[in-house]
Amino acid sequence: MKFSYLIAILAVAIAALTLAACGGDADDTAATASEPAQRSSASQAEDSDEIITMSAEDGWVDLHDLVLPEAGTATLVVNGETILLEIECFGPGVIDHDGEVPPIMASRLFNAQFSGEGTMANGWRVQLSGHRRVVDEEEARRDLRFYRYRGMDRASLDINVFDDEGMANSSFQGGPNDRNRRGEGLPMLHVQPDGTFTAVTEMTSAAAMIPGDHEFHRNAVAGPIELAGRCDQPWAELPFPGGIRAAF
Repeated sequence: MKFSYLIAILAVAIAALTLAACGGDADDTAATASEPAQRSSASQAEDSDEIITMSAEDGWVDLHDLVLPEAGTATLVVNGETILLEIECFGPGVIDHDGEVPPIMASRLFNAQFSGEGTMANGWRVQLSGHRRVVDEEEARRDLRFYRYRGMDRASLDINVFDDEGMANSSFQGGPNDRNRRGEGLPMLHVQPDGTFTAVTEMTSAAAMIPGDHEFHRNAVAGPIELAGRCDQPWAELPFPGGIRAAF
């Protein structure tokens, strides 16, 4: 009797262990199957080569509601101070690839850029440069290997302030780039065919890229800015950087 009872208990124990093992294997299998599925979904989201198609004409964007200055100048508003800058602009806006195009522009559909210089109320010199462009689909796909922005438009704005010691205090905004991989805030720099442009954004000091306690770029423009400019000619009549003029 005792022997039969022990056999029965042993059989139940073996069955329970077998069931637990099967259940454990099933759970492990489910986990193993779900993890690659999750990784696959994330990978597909990250590695998708889908590009939001844009045309050259999409380079034009309605201006912000700002007062435009006289031709050949721009106004930069920082911390309530308005700084007047003399500017130089390069086009041609929409690029006609049937004409002469510099090699650096071969993969671009649209190009509008400018640089300027002025003086703050405290006597510090300010240099500014801005760039709005639309690249072709092939270049956009290449960029997608590094950045997660699927549009074809690009923008950048850089400001350097030279203080009493002559040091350059730099700040920037735009994307996509290593600091803004998803191109947040684009198109940022708005341009119109008549040679006008505006930007309402927040500049990031280059000090943010330098770890530790330091005083580098301590006088950089950081935070909200407003920029409004008017080139001395429409974009289509302006040369490419380097002096080559587009047909118009």
